[in-house]
Amino acid sequence: MNIPHIPVLLEEVKAAFSSIQEGIIIDCTLGYGGHSEALLEQNPHIRLIGCDQDEEALAFSKKRLERFGDRVMFHHGNFASVIEQYAHLPIRGILADIGVSSLQLDKKRAWICL
Repeated sequence: MNIPHIPVLLEEVKAAFSSIQEGIIIDCTLGYGGHSEALLEQNPHIRLIGCDQDEEALAFSKKRLERFGDRVMFHHGNFASVIEQYAHLPIRGILADIGVSSLQLDKKRAWICL
């Protein structure tokens, strides 16, 4: 699989979530799934909800994370409502990589130049 993006601060994110032994982590900005993949590998008893409004990124992450089976759920949409929607579940951590997607900016720039 050709990974189009390398997550930043990966070791720091893993360290921040290393003590979570069970329950659910919500990745509010799933993107291409790098942080989520690392957290699922590191914490074998957690489940994860990955949220993204970019359909292309979500489709990529579904393939990338398929080996984790039912430990992963996907939410297509904006992260503003994802926590409220899943508040009834045992949420133990929330990851939000707030910022601009360089891949999306590159695509927009290429599209504008055409």
